[in-house]
Amino acid sequence: LSLHDALPISPEDPAKLFQEVATPETPIEELNRRYQVREKIWHSLNKSLPLKITYTTLDDEFGRRSTTMRVIRPDYVYWAGTNRHILVAWCDMRNDWRAFSVDNISKADLIGE
Repeated sequence: LSLHDALPISPEDPAKLFQEVATPETPIEELNRRYQVREKIWHSLNKSLPLKITYTTLDDEFGRRSTTMRVIRPDYVYWAGTNRHILVAWCDMRNDWRAFSVDNISKADLIGE
């Protein structure tokens, strides 16, 4: 038995092999693929969906920065002047309300509940 005989479709069209095996994207996966960070924040606010973010804190008194991954539940965004937007959200990691500088969010993914 050759590989050609074992395949249910013609080897001339290998893309069909992967089409049949691929799992369809969920709506949340599709949004995460299509949207940038600011769009995901807007969508999260609009649809009340939590976000998983990668956030870099501002420099501390010693000039250090730290990056964390957090799950947040955005509530609102406000303009803090000088081209700075602040996202106010419930932070699951801190179990408290936090304010996040939108510019310090390097990655965001919508999470379905």
